[in-house]
Amino acid sequence: FGPPPHQGGPPHHGGHRPHHPPLPPFFANLTDEAFKQFFRIVKDRNLTKAERESKLRKWAADQGEEFAEKQFVFQKQFDKMRKGHEELEAKVQKLAKEILQNVTDLITQISDIKNNTQLKMDEEKEQIRSLLYSYPRPLVKIMKLAIHAAIKSTVSFQPQEPLSTKPFPTVTDFTTMF
Repeated sequence: FGPPPHQGGPPHHGGHRPHHPPLPPFFANLTDEAFKQFFRIVKDRNLTKAERESKLRKWAADQGEEFAEKQFVFQKQFDKMRKGHEELEAKVQKLAKEILQNVTDLITQISDIKNNTQLKMDEEKEQIRSLLYSYPRPLVKIMKLAIHAAIKSTVSFQPQEPLSTKPFPTVTDFTTMF
């Protein structure tokens, strides 16, 4: 069956949905040249975000009063959406920092248990096991990944010269030496 066809024309990309959101309806009455100018600004990778926004504001003003009014309403909606996205991003960053701090705390607590010379081996094992079960499973996985990466980084080395391809000496090699 596949996705429904696009309204207002044939499907793009051989029947696949476009990789960008649809343009707002007030773009419908723009000239081809206005579209080209808009996309030139949007696709210009040499512009900073502030420069792009400034050029888009000027471009919108150049499209006339009716476009500017509709664009103003759209911009308010877009700004609200952007604010929601920024708030979500701030929450995610805050939680990511908390997770990393919890991983650091967990590593420290495990180290403290391992360094406690008053514990028997079974007691140490049980305390670490109990500690790991007290944290959320994803956090423990992150800690294990961090430790694995640290171990790999610590023990990986590049020999200065290629390792010998000769086999280890045998008993007969030693007996012939004397």
